[in-house]
Amino acid sequence: MGELPEVHLPSEYSDDLKSLVRYRKSFGEEVTMIKNSIHALLTMHGISIAATDIFGRKGMKVIEESFSSLKGN
Repeated sequence: MGELPEVHLPSEYSDDLKSLVRYRKSFGEEVTMIKNSIHALLTMHGISIAATDIFGRKGMKVIEESFSSLKGN
C-alpha cells in the first residue's frame, strides 16, 4: 500500500564484516589489558626497561633476563 517506509536490511556479508570488526576491536582491547598487566608486574618488581617498546626485541630480551627475579628466585 506504500504507507510504511522501506527498511534496509544489511546483507549477510555486511553482518559478517561487522562481527569481524567487533571481534578485532575486543581482541585489541584484550592485548592492551595484558600488556598493561605486564607493565604493572614489572613495575611492582622494580624492573625498568629503557626501550621504546618493551615488547620489541630489546625489551623482550631484558624481560627474559629478568625472568628469574619475577619468579622469586
